[in-house]
Amino acid sequence: MLAIDAGRTSDAPECSQPVESHPSAADPSGIVLALPLAGDVVVGWSIPIAGTVAGIGPEHGVARPASVTVEVDLAGVTVGRTDLAVVGGSFTGWVDVRSPAEVGRVELHVADPRHPERPTLFVPLILVAPAGSAEEGPGGG
Repeated sequence: MLAIDAGRTSDAPECSQPVESHPSAADPSGIVLALPLAGDVVVGWSIPIAGTVAGIGPEHGVARPASVTVEVDLAGVTVGRTDLAVVGGSFTGWVDVRSPAEVGRVELHVADPRHPERPTLFVPLILVAPAGSAEEGPGGG
């Protein structure tokens, strides 16, 4: 968790998340997304991803997954997808996004590809095109 110094001089806007938007260890998917959080604003054509996956355990017959699949959904259309390796219960990486709009509400779908019966984690975000960029991100032509 990052702390922001009260005397900071950055021009970046501060965002605070209500407690209910922080990931919960009790999420039935077993997936906890640390970055980004629900409601975050992401500027650019890549969304950084970091999180953890809880193993259900051998007593339940399902071990921790070897990878997670992250999809970016914009109004029902997948505009980005990647598979991230889970190492020691953690995963990090990014997903490149193609978006036809400068600003759009998107939703991350994070799932265990080897166990589709496990619930998918859904995280709503706002995607903003970088200033001066073309209307489509990488591979969007």
